[in-house]
Amino acid sequence: MISAQILFLRLKICLTLRSLSLPVRLAAILLGIDLVFLPIISHAQTANTRVLPGLANVSGANGTKFESTVWITNLGSAASSVELGLVPFGGVTAPSVQVRPISRGETLRFNNVLRDLFGLEETAGALTAGSSQPFDLRGVTANVSDPTGTFGLSVQSVAASALLRAGQAGHSIWLSHGTDLSRGFRTNVTVVLTEPNSSVEVSLYDEGNTLRGVKIVSSPAPVTWQASSSQLLSNPELPVGRVKFAVTAGAATAYTSVVDNITGDGIVVQPERSGSGTTDLLLNGVVRTPGANNTFFATDVRLFNPNESPLTVTIDALGFAGGTRTISRALAAGGLVEILDVLGPNGFNFPEGSAGALRFRAASAFLVAGRTNNLNGKPGSFGTFQRAVPFGSGFITSAKRGTLIGLNQNASVPGFRSNIAFFGGPGGSAGTLRLCDQLGLELASVPLTLAPQQWFQQRITGWFEGVEIPRDARVDVQLGSGSLDGYAAIVDNKTGDGVVVPLIVATAELIALADMDGSQDLPNRLFREQIFTMRPDGTNRVKLTNDSGSEFSRNGMPAWSPDGKKIAYAHFRTDGVVRIKVMDADGSNTVTLTTTGVSMSPSWSPDGKTIAYSHTSTQNTGQKLWLMNADGTNPRALTTGPGHTDEAVPVWSPDGKKISFTSSRDGGKYRIWVMNADGSNPVPLTTTYYDTTLDAQIEQKVSAWSPDGQYIAYWAGVEVNIQRPGLPRDVWVMRADGSDQRKLVHGDAPFWSPDSQTIGFPDDTTPGQIKVGGISPDGTNKRTLFVTNGGFFRASWQLRASE
Repeated sequence: MISAQILFLRLKICLTLRSLSLPVRLAAILLGIDLVFLPIISHAQTANTRVLPGLANVSGANGTKFESTVWITNLGSAASSVELGLVPFGGVTAPSVQVRPISRGETLRFNNVLRDLFGLEETAGALTAGSSQPFDLRGVTANVSDPTGTFGLSVQSVAASALLRAGQAGHSIWLSHGTDLSRGFRTNVTVVLTEPNSSVEVSLYDEGNTLRGVKIVSSPAPVTWQASSSQLLSNPELPVGRVKFAVTAGAATAYTSVVDNITGDGIVVQPERSGSGTTDLLLNGVVRTPGANNTFFATDVRLFNPNESPLTVTIDALGFAGGTRTISRALAAGGLVEILDVLGPNGFNFPEGSAGALRFRAASAFLVAGRTNNLNGKPGSFGTFQRAVPFGSGFITSAKRGTLIGLNQNASVPGFRSNIAFFGGPGGSAGTLRLCDQLGLELASVPLTLAPQQWFQQRITGWFEGVEIPRDARVDVQLGSGSLDGYAAIVDNKTGDGVVVPLIVATAELIALADMDGSQDLPNRLFREQIFTMRPDGTNRVKLTNDSGSEFSRNGMPAWSPDGKKIAYAHFRTDGVVRIKVMDADGSNTVTLTTTGVSMSPSWSPDGKTIAYSHTSTQNTGQKLWLMNADGTNPRALTTGPGHTDEAVPVWSPDGKKISFTSSRDGGKYRIWVMNADGSNPVPLTTTYYDTTLDAQIEQKVSAWSPDGQYIAYWAGVEVNIQRPGLPRDVWVMRADGSDQRKLVHGDAPFWSPDSQTIGFPDDTTPGQIKVGGISPDGTNKRTLFVTNGGFFRASWQLRASE
């Protein structure tokens, strides 16, 4: 049996204070077809870095003229500056990095970014941006040859942390290519190698998963490469296909640009990872309806099965006036299916005038994408690309502030109109919409209420009646309850061509953890651990607790509340009582919730009303799981059993229906169990065993549920108190039902990022250091997030409450 004290002391190394610099080197995108060696743009002094590919200020075929407009919005809590660099088209010398001040909430706009920011004509490239504050960066590259109407392609920036890394693959599932320029589409394929010695295998497949072309793109220096699909395909006719970008070394990003051969209008399809376990997706804004100025909009859908076995995808139509309908599509292994006009005869057979959202569900991971076209009776189409989000976990909640940037509204030609649509989550949503000007000043606010799974769209002038909409407006969404997804469609008043702007999270992420406070003159420094918060890269480190004096004390096991406004933690002192305390996210208003015995490992229920924790009357008897109200009232036992058994580290499932925990109820062997939230139906998920080769018992402890509910990460190995080299101490992951158990990395006490894409863990592989590492759930993209001062055991990663 391992005592409560040892459970807390499983990983304890004292370190000197170190700093971690994580400069991100980003190269830009090139609109030509040759390999070009490019200089590295570094934003080493900034905490947030993004790259925006596909920018142009260049003349094209048939009298076209392409220009890129860029919007940058400061989403942080303070004024800052943004460093803007360019890696230009081949043969053009990179201009100097530009620095622009940006106030809190301000939006900077560059109408023709290559000309206005860098003074460049007839060239192309990519923008890199870095700032000490969180920010959003988006762009539109448009054919502006006719000043009275444009045709635009929306481009979303990529955060440095979201780049594809060695061992990872992304799929752009929209490739359509033909050589007859009087009909159909053509597709260009672009790869950006963002680090030295990077390499990407580019593979083109048809809808039946037959490999149609392969190209290896590699370079000792960051480069950008682009080619027409005709140069890559053995047969250039491929109406329905996809591109797989597999990074074999370094890091990269990529996209396909699918252009209508008749109109010259296109969509940019950036790659998405497969195999993340996401089996429930929402595609918002699916339509079959006439619009203003003689437009008619219809949505096409593509589905991709990345698995080695067939898959059936169930599709639910939600929020439609005609009620909920369901269809399904069977996908072969590796298969790609296209459904043209999904709301029409090929799919749901809804009448004209229908609009809403589609929910896609399957037993295994898959990808889905949408394109909404303006089909106005003339040859060709004008399309906008739509990316799906995880149903529920990808929505805006009360802990997050959502925002839409760069919105414009007028009735003139030339000019643009902005429609804003929302889809209510399973429990509906209630909150406030706020209209802000380009400087971030609030002009108006209106209530927002949606029923469960309600879809509603109207022009921005309908949301804010009687208010003049300023140029490049911003709309913020702050919910008091429930959840939602949303977007803005910005449509050219003459051409009817539009771009979709997704609702993004405008709330900074913070990690709360226990760590040494770095002081060198404290007595008993080994035991002076405090609770800190910091960004995932280790910047903006703030100490929240401040124990002092020579008496033994330590703080640990922090847990964010679901709304990001409070942190619960365990407080150790020499009197033998381990207390659970709770404080505001800034360290103020500390309240003690438990006062007797040993209480540890607090875990908030998803509704924030209840805290689960482990408790024992003394440190020498087994722990049991307890519940209490979030204010400390009504403590009650959740599990009972023999006094010598331990029940510890409870973790609520994201839907609040289950709790995973560590238990030694099976003959003193520790493994991961799961039970209903009321304590009923306990089921073991892992199996302990004795390794005769190692002469040691392999156990599993410290579970962590992914925010999307798909996976549970946990620690497995031999306890650190058994001092013998070569014993396993690793982070594992499994599906929530206990299947598909896989070892990921050497480490301890895993915790998840809010988007379920990263598992954090303490990493002691470097002698004399404990680092906070990160790894993707599929075992790729292992990296160091930051270095601790020492004493790190457990952490909690959450979205910070809105300012």
